[in-house]
Order: sequence, then structure tokens, then C-alpha cells
Amino acid sequence: MALRQWPSDRVRTPRGWLEHWTLDSYTLSPYLRTGRNVLAVLVNHWTEGNFQYRAAPPGLTARLCEGAEVLLQTDSLWLARITEAERSRVPRISVQEPYEEHFHAAHDDGWRELDYDDSTWAPAVIVAAPHSQLVKRGIPFLGGEIIPPTRVLASEQVEPCTVAWNLSLKPYFAPNDHSANFCFVRAYLLTWVYTEEAQQVALIRPHHHAAAFWLNGKSCRLSRCPPTSM
Repeated sequence: MALRQWPSDRVRTPRGWLEHWTLDSYTLSPYLRTGRNVLAVLVNHWTEGNFQYRAAPPGLTARLCEGAEVLLQTDSLWLARITEAERSRVPRISVQEPYEEHFHAAHDDGWRELDYDDSTWAPAVIVAAPHSQLVKRGIPFLGGEIIPPTRVLASEQVEPCTVAWNLSLKPYFAPNDHSANFCFVRAYLLTWVYTEEAQQVALIRPHHHAAAFWLNGKSCRLSRCPPTSM
């Protein structure tokens, strides 16, 4: 099924526990058309837990039913690949939230389209379900009400950072811990930054980081070090 104009605010399931994970039901008849249809799904896996979802192996469970009859379901006949348009090496927002979402439109090759060539995709791999039971969501979908803007109050051009560098240390100190729990360690982090031209660099203190930064031999004990010429 080519599910164009699918309400994006309805596709994300509410938070739940692995032991009783929530599932959603949708009426697909408004999206079907006469003849051949295609069903394409973008699966998002964060690899680590946060305050909304616990860490679990990646996977997708879906069924297409007509009444009590199951017309199709996810199995090894499905095809899969890692998307090139959604970047995976992105900074994590915080311990409460998952990672930033970076979408590169130039790498979106139209995989949702009916005539898309998926001959290079690999068969899906069947994995054990991490959830002992699935239950229907206990809260309704978002309403999806569209409120158009009435006027523009202000506008400005934003200049993003030329380079944003982020380092996650937890996989090095606790490689088997994929939860959102804190990992307190006593260690030194040493790095060397080289630039061909003098420029401003901002050092942002990590969460619950109490020690001082040392930059060019000088201590910096502010919660956020001011831009420093290098």
C-alpha cells in the first residue's frame, strides 16, 4: 500500500514496558487504490534506552487484516535495508531523550513509491520478540488538527556551527549497559584540537560534570566555557 499523507503524529506508539508493549490499529482503506499497492515502513531504533523507551533489539511486527482474516504479516518475505537519508551518527539530546534526527533529502531515493526498484534489498531476518505480550494503546491518537498561521512576527537567518563535535563516553566505560541510567566514573579525557586559522570554540559541560576544563594550560570552571580563540 502506498500510504501517502499518512498522519505522522499517529505512527509513534506511546511509551510502555517491554513486558506489555503497546500496539496501534489503523484503518487503511482510505489509503488504498485500485490495482497494485505497496506497504513501506520506516523503522526507527535508538540502540539505547531513554526515559520513554527501554532498550530492546530492533524489529517490526505488523499484520494486515480484513476482519478476523490475516491477509499478510511481517516475515522473511519482507525486504529491508538501512536508510541513507536518515543519519545515524548524530548527538544524543540528553539522558531523558534519544538522539537528534537528521534527514538528508538528497539521499531519499523514493523508496515509498509504487514503482521503486527494491531488487538490492535483503530479506528481513526473523528475530525473537522482546515483548511477552502486546496490548492496545490506552490513550487515543493525537487529533491531528491543523492550525494555520495568521501572521509572521519576525524572521532571521540562522548560521549553524561549522563543526559540531560530540563524544559519548558511556560505550567505552560501560559497553554492555544500554539503559538510560547514569554512569559515574573518575577519569581524565584528553583531546587535541587543531585548526589552521584562529577561531572561536565553545566547550559545553557534560551533564553532572563537576571538574574543571583545562584549555591551553588554563583552568575553566564555568558551567559553560566562553568562546575561546584558538
